Amino acid sequence: MLPSSIDQLGRELSQLRLHFEHIFNNIDVAIWSLEPLSNHLTVSAGYKKLFGYSQEEFNRNENLWKELIYVEDIGLVEDQFVLLISGQSSTVEHRLVLHNGEIRWVQSIGTPVLDSQGKVIRINGVVLDITARKTVEEALNHSEQRYKSLFEYNSHLICEIDLNGTIISINRATEDLAGFSLQHSWVELFGIQDVQRLSEFLEKAKQGLPQNYETSSCHKNGKLFYWDIKQVPIYINNEIVGVFAICRDITSQKSTEKALATSQCKYRLITENMSDLIGVVDIEGNLLHISNLALGFESESIIGTSGFDYIHPEDLDYVQIEFAEIMKNQTNKLIQCRLVHADGHTIHTDAMFSPVMGDDGEVILVVIVARDINEKVTMEKELEESEERYRRLVELSPRAIFVHDHYKYTYVNPAGLSLYGASSLEDIIGKSVFDNIHPDDKVKVAIRLKDVYERSTTSPLVQQKIIRFDGTIIDVDSIATSLPSKGRNAGLTMMGDITERKKAEDDRKQAEQMIRESEELYYLLQTSLDRFSHDLFSVMKISEVEWRLIKEVREITGAEKVSILIVDHNNKIWVTNGDDRLSSKLLQDIMELNPKDLPICEIITMPDAYLIKIGEFRGLGYFLCMDEQSACLHITAQRVWLKTITRYVSVLYDNFRIIEDLTKDLEQLATHQIAPSWLLRLLFSISENERKRLSQDLHDSALQEQIIWYRILDQISTDLSVPKHFREHLQQVTQGLLDVIYQIRITCNELRPPMLKEEGIVSSLQALFDLTQLRTNFCIHFDSGDFQHSLTDDLLIGVYRIVQELLANASKHSNSSRVQVKLSSQQDKILLTYEDNGIGMELSQMEDSFNSMGVYGMKERVRSLNGRISFQSAPDNGFAVFISIPIH
Repeated sequence: MLPSSIDQLGRELSQLRLHFEHIFNNIDVAIWSLEPLSNHLTVSAGYKKLFGYSQEEFNRNENLWKELIYVEDIGLVEDQFVLLISGQSSTVEHRLVLHNGEIRWVQSIGTPVLDSQGKVIRINGVVLDITARKTVEEALNHSEQRYKSLFEYNSHLICEIDLNGTIISINRATEDLAGFSLQHSWVELFGIQDVQRLSEFLEKAKQGLPQNYETSSCHKNGKLFYWDIKQVPIYINNEIVGVFAICRDITSQKSTEKALATSQCKYRLITENMSDLIGVVDIEGNLLHISNLALGFESESIIGTSGFDYIHPEDLDYVQIEFAEIMKNQTNKLIQCRLVHADGHTIHTDAMFSPVMGDDGEVILVVIVARDINEKVTMEKELEESEERYRRLVELSPRAIFVHDHYKYTYVNPAGLSLYGASSLEDIIGKSVFDNIHPDDKVKVAIRLKDVYERSTTSPLVQQKIIRFDGTIIDVDSIATSLPSKGRNAGLTMMGDITERKKAEDDRKQAEQMIRESEELYYLLQTSLDRFSHDLFSVMKISEVEWRLIKEVREITGAEKVSILIVDHNNKIWVTNGDDRLSSKLLQDIMELNPKDLPICEIITMPDAYLIKIGEFRGLGYFLCMDEQSACLHITAQRVWLKTITRYVSVLYDNFRIIEDLTKDLEQLATHQIAPSWLLRLLFSISENERKRLSQDLHDSALQEQIIWYRILDQISTDLSVPKHFREHLQQVTQGLLDVIYQIRITCNELRPPMLKEEGIVSSLQALFDLTQLRTNFCIHFDSGDFQHSLTDDLLIGVYRIVQELLANASKHSNSSRVQVKLSSQQDKILLTYEDNGIGMELSQMEDSFNSMGVYGMKERVRSLNGRISFQSAPDNGFAVFISIPIH
């Protein structure tokens, strides 16, 4: 019996163990057991379900349970573990960080298991996921805090009223602003005008009907307040237990409404006298109001008519579409359109359409403010014509010009199409700039263009190879520079075909190789080529090139009758350089050769002479003539030398001709003309942009680095651990660095005046005068009482720079003790007057002084603004400048 009973007990024990394991692994509670001596942790399958960690992961990393604990909660868990090890049960709430970074709140309950001697042999515990409970508790806490903040710190008065009409709670604003307290009833405080009316509103609110009305109350100091009151019932368990009253102080609003009626007349008077046209139309576009007679109609005659009737017919459809969009989107919009005047002429306008909303949120009116921009349109048209002239220059340029952005072509002129052998723009536009660059040059080109894009540099003139669309490889010279485009840098590259020049160089090298067969001849001819090519670097005129060629031919060949001939299309021949004693027979022989059909740089042997065609230019042929037979030209090396040196001249000939013509044009322009004002404005604008960029670079790089080092040195110099004599030296260095920082700030301000647009010209000049007086010995009196105009950006910076230059001249040259500057307005122009009591000068002898004192720059800047400038001075009698600048 005993063995069978033991077997039975064993089977029941096994079933019971399996049953508990099944429960242990399937309940949604994480159960754990830790053996302190071995640090072995056993967890249930609930850990995997709740937190994503299995028993195998804990087996691999025995410290995993510690690593999962949220860093701020490690101390709590460590305290719990100390209690458990000491034999005490413990419960703690803390956070775990899961695989995916999710943070979960858990409640960990631990119970130690003791042996017969009271030592802890195992710790068993349960981990419950309480994230949902914590979330609810946190939300409830936040809700209570929000409600309390809303009630306590609301700027409006909030009162809680019970069903008897007694105020049972109030917020701070109620006591601070209105002087109320809990000792009053609602009707006593707000029933000053009509007790019965106030009681009725309260009763309706207690019946569940929200109320909104206006009333008044009297503060305890006697001041009368007006209120906009909203009363809403308080429901608890679907039963009304009281009323909330939210009271908005509208005392100032009432005062404003009273003042509004008075100001409406003033505003109407202002709008009626504005130069801009102000109109109001309804949602159909019918005119309800128009401010002035800019259209030439009497206002009474057009009120009620459609505003679209006065739109130019060509702009009517566009304006109607835009008007519909404004009505639909309920947003302001600037529309450029033309209006038709009563006399029939067209007025270009910028019109701002601003919808006005009704109480229902729908558009009820549209306010239109239109400004006459006829002058602006005329200027834009002139600018377009100017741009067209420059575009034609680019289109007709013999050099290839490419514009590219982000390494892709965006423009190419006809010469560029021809250079690449492209049939149309589509072959190039949008393609990469590297597509036609020879592989050997792509890296160098990429480096140059990167500098152009990122650093706004201009690359040096370099030689490279390109691959034409027909596969031909040619040599070109190339230069690239940056162009501003859409807030960043694009690039412009110019190229020229130098294949002929390279061919000439190749021919020269081949000739040199042949000449090496004879050392004496090679040395002679090589020296000649080197000397000739070196001399050409310093030659800038065709006549000098011709003279140098004749001299070299005479020295090498020994011929005396060497000259340069020109032959026109009628075969008329004349000598431009060299020996002009040509025989009639030679002239006749040349005409019989039909010179215009002769190849370039080929030696034509004649009975008693040699003729070499150098080149053609504007229908004229240029020839080198040796009116005698020279035995040396029977030597191949000598003939190669002559062809090489003439080809070298031929390659440069056309370019020198073009350069000379351009030089003459420029000299004529410089002698008889001055730069137009638009060009001066462009140059000054470029200068200001460069000043702005330099100021920004100084501020963002040098100044910031100096400030960082100043702070480091200042911290070290106050460190008591540093020896005292070192700290004293460091403090001196720190002070010097502070002076450098101050000087950089001044330099940045001089390069780009701060807040010029925001503060206006008067405030900016006053700041300039204040700064100048800190660094000079004269006092400045500034009068701007009569100045009223609003200046454009060009006028702002122009006037500022002129005054800046005047002050600089006064500081350097005047020796004055007083400077007076006056800025005033006069109808359509501004007047700037400068006077000092310095040493003055003789105006008839001040031309050179103009250049040295910067007066020339002032005159050019005034001229760029279409203004006038005059000077008044005498020795020892001060210096005065009078400037007048139109504002349009």
